[in-house]
Amino acid sequence: VLAILFWLIPVPALLAEWTQVMEESSDATQTAFEHINSAFQAHGAPVDSLRVRTASRPGEGHREYLELRRGHFSGYLSCFAHEHDLYVGWTFWLHMSPLRLLMMVIGRNLQDVTSRGDGIYRSLRFESTRALVAAMHGAALAGIDAASSEPDPVGPQRGRETAIDMNFRVG
Repeated sequence: VLAILFWLIPVPALLAEWTQVMEESSDATQTAFEHINSAFQAHGAPVDSLRVRTASRPGEGHREYLELRRGHFSGYLSCFAHEHDLYVGWTFWLHMSPLRLLMMVIGRNLQDVTSRGDGIYRSLRFESTRALVAAMHGAALAGIDAASSEPDPVGPQRGRETAIDMNFRVG
């Protein structure tokens, strides 16, 4: 039974992530999140579902994040206050069972052998998925722009990227 479940249950795999911390900008959290949400929806990126979710962790309070799903992919855009700073980031995930992955590998090898899957087809196969990641990144940047345009009584805000990995490969 466990072996069957292993082959059938989808496993999440992190494909890409990006984060930025804006120092001394925690007051702009709600403004930034609203702009992230509206900017992503303005992109008109094709998704199966898009919703605002709330999560809470012990000692950290409630946080809102934007969850999107498209096929086997999901993305999460988050924006929250961390001490006095504002954290904005996104992660992009693939959810696939080991059996489906094995079937994809076999199918692609058959395409290569029969010359049905040329290089251009392979590179374009996930182009819409890369566009979805770009829309997520653009929405996160719109939230940062909105937060940085809010007046700050303390002083100027400084942003700092803490991680970036937008080059990913699926399949």
